[in-house]
Amino acid sequence: MIHMKVKWCLGFVLVIYLALIHRSQGESQVICPSQPIVATVGNDIIFLCRLEPPISALEMTVEWARPDLNPRFVLVWRDGVELESKKHLSFKGRTSVFIDDLEHGNISLKLSKVKLSDQGTYRCFIPQLNKDSTIKLDVGAVSSPVVNMTRNSSMVVLQCESKGWYPQPEVFWLDGEGNLLSAGPTETVRGPDGLYTVSSRVTVENKHSNNFTCKVQQTKINQIRETHIIVPDDFFPVPDLPDPTSSSSSFVPTIIGVIIGIVFILAVVFVVWKLRQNKLKNKKNNEDEETQRMRETSNSTSNDPEQESLIKTEKEREMMKNEDKKMNSFSEETKLQCETGKETHQRETNNVLVQTQEGTVQQAVNEVANLSVPVKEETDKLLKEGRTKTGLDKREKETEPTSKRAEATASAETYQQQSEQQSVNNDGEGQPVGIIAGEVKKNEEDEEKKRQSTTEAEKEKETEMDNEREILLKQLQPKEREEKAYEEKILKYNRLMKEQEFKINQLREQLEEVEKKLQSVNSEKNEMDAETQKVAAAAEEIHIKNDLERKKAELQKDLQKTEKALQRNKRESNNATQNKMKKSNEKKEIIEKLEEIEKQNTNQSDSDDDL
Repeated sequence: MIHMKVKWCLGFVLVIYLALIHRSQGESQVICPSQPIVATVGNDIIFLCRLEPPISALEMTVEWARPDLNPRFVLVWRDGVELESKKHLSFKGRTSVFIDDLEHGNISLKLSKVKLSDQGTYRCFIPQLNKDSTIKLDVGAVSSPVVNMTRNSSMVVLQCESKGWYPQPEVFWLDGEGNLLSAGPTETVRGPDGLYTVSSRVTVENKHSNNFTCKVQQTKINQIRETHIIVPDDFFPVPDLPDPTSSSSSFVPTIIGVIIGIVFILAVVFVVWKLRQNKLKNKKNNEDEETQRMRETSNSTSNDPEQESLIKTEKEREMMKNEDKKMNSFSEETKLQCETGKETHQRETNNVLVQTQEGTVQQAVNEVANLSVPVKEETDKLLKEGRTKTGLDKREKETEPTSKRAEATASAETYQQQSEQQSVNNDGEGQPVGIIAGEVKKNEEDEEKKRQSTTEAEKEKETEMDNEREILLKQLQPKEREEKAYEEKILKYNRLMKEQEFKINQLREQLEEVEKKLQSVNSEKNEMDAETQKVAAAAEEIHIKNDLERKKAELQKDLQKTEKALQRNKRESNNATQNKMKKSNEKKEIIEKLEEIEKQNTNQSDSDDDL
């Protein structure tokens, strides 16, 4: 009886135990990370997965599979043995479970020597529990960039190349202060193995810090590789001195052209000067001959009034011929001056000379009126015969058409007539004709000197204005070059600021994602009980949290550095804008001065034309 009771009690306990086991088995769940796992080619990766609440899976069936494969199994564990025959060929010898931890509910999968083809979604399934969970694997490939530097005659070129990346990365160039450099387009080539090779070039200058960085990053797999390089100061090319042979050969045509132009100008000036000298010489000889002739005739005509009147008439004709010659020479001289561009100045000079000549003639008349030489007896004889008046009438008729031809000689003819008439009618007192001719010659020489001095003054004024124009033009060219250089700097800084603003926005978005992930990890950790936290601390959560915190720190550091560089570029852009405005104002002032000089030249030409 007692024996039956004992059996009944043992059976009851066994039933309760089995019920408890069944209940605990029914409540166990397959727990795997919800976030994708990132692995690099060639490394080992662990798919963390466990039974919660933990129960032994040593005698259970554990299936790891990829639905997109055929056969789909990556690993099959059944009745304490791994079934190699069920496994896909690409995973042979590369997958395993932690046998010692199976009895504690650890059903994690280890994948060795990760390949690009391993990327995909993996499913862990426990048939006895009819529970499963999935994990996504992202595979990436990275390599450190290699930087080479070359130089040519005027610059240093840095080339950065990095092979074996997946997915396709980005390439950036930074200077020693973390500022983004403007580089050429990135060249990308994908090889037969599916990996990317990227390369980029940048031209650098000799600055106070010759430290440069090539940065290759892939944000999807959170991988960054950098290579630093320092360019020595002596590696930068020294500006080449100009080759005297080449420079001299390039300037030979210019020098020859300048010499030919100078010789031509000197030849023209010499011809004009020679013509003037010949005319002055001929004029002087004619005047000397006329004076000599007048002196000879004055002595011979003292006893013959008729012969005197005829000689005077002949003398007046010769004077008119001389005046005609003067007018012709004056027209030829005016043509030569038109060819040299001085017509307007000559007009003004002629007007001044005409006025001066009239004043000089009037002064000579006054002087002749005050001179007295006894000619009373000769005058009485001429008045008795009535021939003096006839000679004067004939002289007036002959000089009238001459005054119509040449206005400039009219005043001289009138002066001579008045002087002769005055010499006859002024109480028998007169002046020899030779003295009057000498006075006219002297006046003409003075007028010639005044004309030359006026022409030289005009030439000096024009030369000064031309020199000032050349100086302003030389000042204008560097101002235009500096203005253009500042415009290029402004465009460069604007482009850099746009790139930095875009980078700042990306960094902020990435930082927000990391902070959200950290918050989710912390919230999940708080919801777990003490025993669960112990298991997680050994594997998944600590690893993920550390990675997120490290990534957050890097993003914050990059964000601060980029914001500082953006502020610095803004300041440089403002300075360049101010300098450009300054150069534009200076250029405007020079242009206004040039316009003022041109306006003065135009006004001078108009005034000369009016004269």
